[in-house]
Amino acid sequence: MKYRPPRLPSDLGVTLVSGGKRHRARVVNVSQTGALVAGPEDIGVGARVDLVATSLRLSARVVRADPAGLALRFATELSKSDLTRLRRAVHRGGAGAEFRPGQRFREL
Repeated sequence: MKYRPPRLPSDLGVTLVSGGKRHRARVVNVSQTGALVAGPEDIGVGARVDLVATSLRLSARVVRADPAGLALRFATELSKSDLTRLRRAVHRGGAGAEFRPGQRFREL
């Protein structure tokens, strides 16, 4: 049986940046390797996206698109501290999750 990292349920508001466009989205669940995101329907499988949440900007690729949302695989696995920061943002209600031009992010 293949190991699958545990998924954390979420309702965190985020921004997906793809092709120079910003899309509002909501993370349905997240793990160290990826996330399921509900929202934009005009981003296709294979697209590269940046998921912007709290103080994180995560590069990812869309690996599946279906009625449940977009399945994203992160370019780099999240560290435990980054996953903890996302978890805390979920518990705070996602405060500060919207992307603001000029805002600085740590690249993973």
